Amino acid sequence: MSALLLNDVRRVLTLLAGFTIGMHVANFLHELGHALGCWLSGGRVTAIVIQSPMPAGFVDGHAPNPFLTVWGGVAFGSLSTLAPLAMAHWLRNNTVALYLALMTAAFCLGHNALYLVVGGIVPYADAENMIKLGAPQWLLVVLGIPLLIGFVLVLATAIQPVGLRTGEPLWRWIIFVEAGLLTTPALMVAGLGFDPNARPMLPAMLVLVGSYAVCFGVAAHRARSAVASRGADFEKAHMPQSWSTTSALLVGACVLVAGEWLAFGPARPGAGPQEWEIIVANNSELPCSIFVTLGADANYNAKVENVAKEESIVLVSGISDTVVRTVKVVRGQDEQTLAPNMVLPVGKRYAIMVGTDGKLEASVLAK
Repeated sequence: MSALLLNDVRRVLTLLAGFTIGMHVANFLHELGHALGCWLSGGRVTAIVIQSPMPAGFVDGHAPNPFLTVWGGVAFGSLSTLAPLAMAHWLRNNTVALYLALMTAAFCLGHNALYLVVGGIVPYADAENMIKLGAPQWLLVVLGIPLLIGFVLVLATAIQPVGLRTGEPLWRWIIFVEAGLLTTPALMVAGLGFDPNARPMLPAMLVLVGSYAVCFGVAAHRARSAVASRGADFEKAHMPQSWSTTSALLVGACVLVAGEWLAFGPARPGAGPQEWEIIVANNSELPCSIFVTLGADANYNAKVENVAKEESIVLVSGISDTVVRTVKVVRGQDEQTLAPNMVLPVGKRYAIMVGTDGKLEASVLAK
């Protein structure tokens, strides 16, 4: 492999490490915001679950009023941008620390901005819950656009020290930036295609990844223009262009992801054997589909389609208390909905049953 190609690979991996660290920190702060909202509204949080190695998660717990819990993720996650921006100012003479601080600040903005903008166009996850609480879709887009502009501006600054040169054409800048930053989101969306329970989210996720791709391309263009305007002297501000620096960043990213998995993962050690579970049973003549919304922030959805007559299955289970928000059963042209909004503690089973007459019933049982 030529030295030029190796250098190209190194720059892409540097961007990948920066994305991983920045996005995982931003995601944790977002979920922490949901937990803070739950506490502030007088609720109880039983777990913050991070689905490492993916930058995704949810909060288990119960709050009497879901408003602060639902909005807390975007609000706290966006305000958290101020901390890494302050660190970037203090650490501006350390190019590696500056890079990580700016990448974290960028994704604190981007993660929450695209939740609002994309969710306002194709409702999903937090945005869908905000709309259920009365927020108009246009308001989410309006709130998200300033954050989105900030995301592109900060990201353009963050990627300037990676080592791309002003003499390289714009298309090479865009390819490097997209390869380093878009790989993980693209793989996550590809994985949804193999998960039947996640397929309803696929259209929103495709719009999300497409939006990230556009933002990354614009940021690459702005970064190249900024570097060109500052002349050759700007190359002195590059991070050390060595494999040791890139390797250290990759190791740091792996340690962060592993630490999240151990401390906040759904299968973390010490969680114990106790679980709650939701079971579904269909005793009617027609097959039915069942959709359940869970979590203190109503941010987790489980579903099963075409449950046959006399079929009984475990829909989902968990290791820390959750909240059963809504249950919907679709049976032919008939649709029934329950809104229990009840805590489901570990050691209990929530049974959803469609009777012989097609009537939906639910009850809580000991496991």
